[in-house]
Amino acid sequence: MVTPLPIPNREVKHLNADNSFAKIGSRQFFCGIKQVILFFLCYNLVVIDMNNKDIIISNKLDSLSKSKFRSSFHLRKYMIDYIDEKGMDKIKEHAYDFINDKLKPSNPKNDGKQTPMKGHPVFIAQHACGCCCRGCLEKWHGIPKGRELSDNEVNYVVYLLLTWINKEYKANKEKI
Repeated sequence: MVTPLPIPNREVKHLNADNSFAKIGSRQFFCGIKQVILFFLCYNLVVIDMNNKDIIISNKLDSLSKSKFRSSFHLRKYMIDYIDEKGMDKIKEHAYDFINDKLKPSNPKNDGKQTPMKGHPVFIAQHACGCCCRGCLEKWHGIPKGRELSDNEVNYVVYLLLTWINKEYKANKEKI
């Protein structure tokens, strides 16, 4: 057992010998070197190791796929057509715009109701990935409410959304 590291205002309750798992309060975080899913809490910021983003995103999408509600979202044909028409660069631009406008503020307007359930591929991805409101960000990603998202957290959310959209696009494009 590794000696727990003190974290301001929080305390690591459990840390495996291989540093792959930490329990802080009631939340569980993975922070290993081999199978890295690094969520390091410090000063109430969630710092996401974007060097290991593919592992982090893959594990998060796997976790989300086990939720009946989250796994019920899929891109529809008109959304696939929209992606074909606009291109992924424009979808990425929209994702940054939506996240910066609707989720980044510390207390977003209409939080919990700000993301439509249809219309744009990013909206569908937000619901599928648990990034539709600050409550879902806290529940699914450990990003606390009540403070502005960091640039690193915005990049993480957008990368997660785009990975989900690309995966859905490829799966549904083959069906069309």
